[in-house]
Amino acid sequence: MANLLEIGSQWLETMRTNHLASPVTYRRGQGQVTVNATLGKTDYETSDESGFTVQSHTNDFLVIAVDLMIDDDLITPKVGDQIVLTRSGKQAVF
Repeated sequence: MANLLEIGSQWLETMRTNHLASPVTYRRGQGQVTVNATLGKTDYETSDESGFTVQSHTNDFLVIAVDLMIDDDLITPKVGDQIVLTRSGKQAVF
């Protein structure tokens, strides 16, 4: 009998990639690849030691790991890699 949670998780991943993702360029050095990424944003709010409110946010890019192929090599994300997102003709580099 198939594991229903695993099947459901695979289905959900397929739906996310097919319907909630946008193309981005993943760059490492001179190499790059275009992958579909689902964009996420998490907002944070905290108080510093003086009682001031500090707000920040993080941007998340969810991609299928096997899609990160640069020059026929499967890569793992590392510090210094860049993601280029183009919206309305403007590029943002993360």
